Amino acid sequence: MWKKFILSLVSTIVLLTCIINNCNCAIIQDSPLILDGNFDNSNGPPIKLGFNPMATILHPKNNEFVTDFLLDLKLHFDLKHPFVNRVTDVCIGMRMLRGKNGKSEDISTCENNIQHFRSQANGIKAKLEQMEIELPFRGYYIIELAMFHNNEILHNVIHNFSYGIAGNCENTLQKRENFIMTKVEHNNYGNDPRNILQLHPLCYDWYGNNLNNLENLDVLSSASTFRGSFGVDYTSQLQGNGDIAMLNFVLARHPRILNIVELGTFAGITSLHLGISMSLRNNGHFDTFDVQDHRPFNVKKIFTNMQDTMQFQIADFINLQPLQVTDKVSNADLVFIDSSSNDRDGKKLAIAYGKIMKVGSIIIVSHCPGESNNLNEWMNDMAKIAFTYKYHDVIANKNVVSSFGIFEKYNSEDEAKVKLCENPFLNCQKVQQPGQQQQQQGPKVTSQPMVRV
Repeated sequence: MWKKFILSLVSTIVLLTCIINNCNCAIIQDSPLILDGNFDNSNGPPIKLGFNPMATILHPKNNEFVTDFLLDLKLHFDLKHPFVNRVTDVCIGMRMLRGKNGKSEDISTCENNIQHFRSQANGIKAKLEQMEIELPFRGYYIIELAMFHNNEILHNVIHNFSYGIAGNCENTLQKRENFIMTKVEHNNYGNDPRNILQLHPLCYDWYGNNLNNLENLDVLSSASTFRGSFGVDYTSQLQGNGDIAMLNFVLARHPRILNIVELGTFAGITSLHLGISMSLRNNGHFDTFDVQDHRPFNVKKIFTNMQDTMQFQIADFINLQPLQVTDKVSNADLVFIDSSSNDRDGKKLAIAYGKIMKVGSIIIVSHCPGESNNLNEWMNDMAKIAFTYKYHDVIANKNVVSSFGIFEKYNSEDEAKVKLCENPFLNCQKVQQPGQQQQQQGPKVTSQPMVRV
């Protein structure tokens, strides 16, 4: 049944003109497929030539079930094939089938303008196999290796595989005890396909025995179930370990932060981290707001015991700007916006409350830029209210991996844009007013950095 479902979703998206123009393109295609040993001549149907396949996918095997979230791609090229030196382009494409709704995502990469494939093959193979291909969610995948002569397909091979939870790990998580329970279910307690469940500490017996086979053990991202402060289960805290590291970085770099406001409390685990941080500073104070109180009783108990420095209030800060919120935000040194929930527009909140924040204050937005925004838009929109994007070199570092967007407020939009363009990863272009030679507008960001979430 699933096989028929998968095959029905595969469509022809080969963009041959893309190959000619040396760009990346999706290469997953529908029937009729070029079968192993067939060659498509331009004058008729495929002719059986009796040769071994020109290329093979060794891993993942067809219909294989994998448990490693990093795909260990293995390929083989037959350099004795009579048509091997006709190859001018080699492409790898992967289609990810997102659950029962049938939505899919495609990624692909190509090696173009190959002059002599037989001599270049080993280097191309090594480059493709060394790619870090992350499987972003548990489910079904299709991977295709295709070889072209200019705009003519010579050979392709397609494998179906699935990615899921290691069996022992799944059983262990179903039996886990003493994790923080909230009034509302979050992450479906393990059913969210983006969570890498086998990296949960309770599954150490699985990944601990496989550490040498995991080139990049993901303990930092917000998708890793390795996450969680104070030993709290991942289901009650959205921030990854990389995010917590960035919180500590900002607090340590800005020791004058004494007043923190959080918009979006949920279970209150990240709130405890921020509140305790302020309790450790002389005259520090922390306020957190949410539209409902989802804190479990043991978190509430800690708030009660530390009420001199930590306060929780119910307030509709999403649809309104209550005085109780704006009063705290206007005096805050740091505002933390948890924009992960579907009903919260992080940028809308950042702009609305950023306008009333004082110069020198900082906004941290979780899960930035999010699925519906790009980072370029964020940076330019925040610059309009005098905020500059900060610390991208730390956030995007492979040894940190944070989903945060961090912005600092300056005196004016122009000053913010100048400071923004001091970031080494940006190319900024100064735009002149029509008819003016000397007077310039503030710089405009024209390139978008790569961000790993």
